[in-house]
Amino acid sequence: LASRASPADAARTFQLTLLRRALPKAPLPTLPEFDTLFRHDRIAEADAQVTIIIPLHNYEAHILDALESARHQTLAALDLIVIDDASTDGSAALAETWLAAHHARFRRAILLRNRANAHLGPTRNLGFDQAETPYVLPLDADNRLRPAACERLLAAIAPTDAAFVHPLIQTFGERSEVLGRHPYTPNRLVGANTIDAMALIARAAWAEAGGYDDVQYGWEDYDLWCRFAERGLAGLHLADILADYRTHPNSMIHADTEQPDQRRALIADMESRHPWLRLTGRR
Repeated sequence: LASRASPADAARTFQLTLLRRALPKAPLPTLPEFDTLFRHDRIAEADAQVTIIIPLHNYEAHILDALESARHQTLAALDLIVIDDASTDGSAALAETWLAAHHARFRRAILLRNRANAHLGPTRNLGFDQAETPYVLPLDADNRLRPAACERLLAAIAPTDAAFVHPLIQTFGERSEVLGRHPYTPNRLVGANTIDAMALIARAAWAEAGGYDDVQYGWEDYDLWCRFAERGLAGLHLADILADYRTHPNSMIHADTEQPDQRRALIADMESRHPWLRLTGRR
């Protein structure tokens, strides 16, 4: 393939290879201390390729919808890990009761609880760390997967060496629109995040990039996509609606990310982390 590349393409490939090698090795992902509340493990009986991880914090009103969407996946061999981030409502108890009733659907069904509130990035890291599959799909506790999500995303990424594949996502609740319409290119990250967290991610790529960081006020996923791009890790786009994103006043985006002062601080932080971003027009 290299012999058929144009001289300009070959030069750019060589330049990018040198730049990637010059990047410092990513630190190990930050992991919170935790306890195991429920564990069902048949890891020796099947060969699953995908783990759904659900970070959970004070979403007792929505967690059962997310869990049911995992249960109804058409992909037969599937793992599920729920990580309660020190909820103060009944979220963990609801998840434990549900897992006790439906654990047989999964090869592995696990409920972990952080000993202290660790925030979204480290909580997702714990799910990735505990997964025993090559691919992981983060599902926030107020969202839902459509039945074919894991099967279709796995079919798209498995024959490739891509770091992730993301689908179209339908919003519901306060507004209705389709997210993630554009094919993935790293250039699209320069001005805004165009990829939701509900993407199927190669666990090896997550580890290479150092996992999610604890980004104050949100955008942990945006930061991870940027670090993938900086390391030359490719992404894929699947133009099928495979997930539903709930818009509601209690979401993290409403409560934290979109608050003006917090948004300005978040933009400044992201531009400091990734100087090639140009988010000033969105202040």
